Amino acid sequence: ATETRAWEKTSVPLESRPLESLQLLNLHQPKAIAGYNDALGSPLAAGGATDTASKIDPEAKSLLTSHSDAHSIERHGGAVTDEQLETRARTGVAPDGSVKTKANGNPIVPPNSTAFHSDEALVKSDQAVRAGSLKKAISDDPSKTVIKLNNVDVGFDAGRGYSRIGSSSQTNLQGPLLRIDKISKVTAVYEKNATTGKWETITIYPEP
Repeated sequence: ATETRAWEKTSVPLESRPLESLQLLNLHQPKAIAGYNDALGSPLAAGGATDTASKIDPEAKSLLTSHSDAHSIERHGGAVTDEQLETRARTGVAPDGSVKTKANGNPIVPPNSTAFHSDEALVKSDQAVRAGSLKKAISDDPSKTVIKLNNVDVGFDAGRGYSRIGSSSQTNLQGPLLRIDKISKVTAVYEKNATTGKWETITIYPEP
């Protein structure tokens, strides 16, 4: 029998999944990459935030896409539009078309719908979390294989989004949504790959 994981696209929320055990963390941060950002522990080429593929280190991007349930770029990346964020805030339909549902099949509307200003801002945020909060979490409890980190301050304006009106049961909401700008905190979920020893990002998103 296969296991239905809590973070899968049509599964139950992450918080319900029990944590598993692990060994020590391997951040796999490159040591000799041009433009290495020591302040963030982020192997990114120098320059401003853009979605240009050449600006993003392949290894850093791989950590965001290699997990079988990874979805941060599709749902929260630089290509996500404000219109898509508004749609999710009202209906629960994510930018990639996925919908989380309750046990009765009804859609879940998240309290916030957010995205990063660019893919580079997403990667910078991920690397900042890895170099700080994730490393500390592993040191504090090296028995986990899955770690969720809430409201981590990455130190820069990373994204924007909308907050929904009403409860998560309402999918036909009317009226204006609450616009949120200059979000500098993120929530992120990681799992250690037992084969490669790398920590892979399941999701990371701006957290108002």
